[in-house]
Amino acid sequence: MRPSIRYRLIVLLSGAVVTIGAAQAWLCYRGSLAEANIYYDRQMQVLGDAVAATVGIHGAQIDPTSLHPPGASGFNVMIYPTSTDAAGLPTAFSTRIEDRGGIRVYRVISNGATIEITQPVNARSRMARSMAIGTTWPIFALAPVLLLAVWIIVGHAVAPVRVASRLLAGRQARELAPLDDSRIPDEIAPLVVELNRLLARVQDLLEARERFIADAAHELRSPLAGLKLQIQAFALTPGGASPGAARGRDERWAAKLGRLDEGVERLQRLVEQLLTLARTEGSGAAGDTVALGSATRQIVDEFVDRAAMRGVRVDLEVGFESEIPGPRASVHVLVANLLDNAIKYTAPGTQVLVSICNEVAGPVLTVEDAGRGIAPIDRERVFDRFYRVPGTDGVGSGLGLSIVRAAATGMGARVSLDDSRLGGLAVRVHFLAMDDRAHHRAVVTS
Repeated sequence: MRPSIRYRLIVLLSGAVVTIGAAQAWLCYRGSLAEANIYYDRQMQVLGDAVAATVGIHGAQIDPTSLHPPGASGFNVMIYPTSTDAAGLPTAFSTRIEDRGGIRVYRVISNGATIEITQPVNARSRMARSMAIGTTWPIFALAPVLLLAVWIIVGHAVAPVRVASRLLAGRQARELAPLDDSRIPDEIAPLVVELNRLLARVQDLLEARERFIADAAHELRSPLAGLKLQIQAFALTPGGASPGAARGRDERWAAKLGRLDEGVERLQRLVEQLLTLARTEGSGAAGDTVALGSATRQIVDEFVDRAAMRGVRVDLEVGFESEIPGPRASVHVLVANLLDNAIKYTAPGTQVLVSICNEVAGPVLTVEDAGRGIAPIDRERVFDRFYRVPGTDGVGSGLGLSIVRAAATGMGARVSLDDSRLGGLAVRVHFLAMDDRAHHRAVVTS
């Protein structure tokens, strides 16, 4: 679980509220206990002095007596003759411990009689607790309201961070304009400033990458095309293939030229795929939309003749027309690579089926073939660059599915592999519906 500033602030502030409330309750209890001690000590002193005055009027010749005077609730009065050892003891308060707990004692010596006023200490504690509860209960009664206020205030305080996150989440891959920091709090303004600097550096890197791709396309395509033309011209030149007129009819020399021509053609295709992959990676939808059924139909028409040359029939099933977010070029790259792979690896005399259906999350494009398929253990690795399943027939570079995944990711889609109804491989591209994609961008960092 990732750390949350809001959660941390709420926990710390709530803990502070509870701690301060508990400390206030404890201090209130201690203050109330001190007041209770003063109050009861004064009552004990008044009661003791009153009893001593009564003893002085009636004389000191009395029997030990225990009294519970009316109006003195919780006090016990003990009167007994004063011993010789205690005759000189002064009037004083003391506390003694008995089996039933602490006892507060006020002793008065008058006219040969010792008068003790006693009271259990826990009576004072009960009074202090009652006073403390009466003082602090409004605080604890309002604690839920205070904690709710903390929750709302903290949420309001971190709202600018969430707004900045949603602004970033709603952007496309190529939207690198700086964030508006005019309403950003001072505490996170340095973070936004550094983020804007990072976006500027990324923009420079992307522009440099696009310039490199354009230069590479020019510098690689032209020499390869020239080399292929030279090979074809050399193969057709009379007497140019070997010394003498017989050299042009040498089958072994023609086979070598054919393999060289195939190698150059394979290199041309590899260069095209690498350039396509470089363009596709990191390119997102530029705010436009594509009619998936119409775009797929046009691409299928482009591959019908190529498939027929291999004895493969391409069928298209479009259940409905749906709009998907993304540039048309990305859709073309994705569908074209899927069809190219399916035609290349399916068996001659069989079928490639392209279908579009609607699911709960959005439209799904499926391309099925009747080839050997891919074992489940290899279905994740085939998306790696230059990886080819061992034992795979045909010529390939292992970049087709990498390009498909890069194009799908740029449009917010995902690619999955499954068994085909035709006996081979089924590649499914799960697109998000238009409203679902907008919601996905808005909450991706929440």
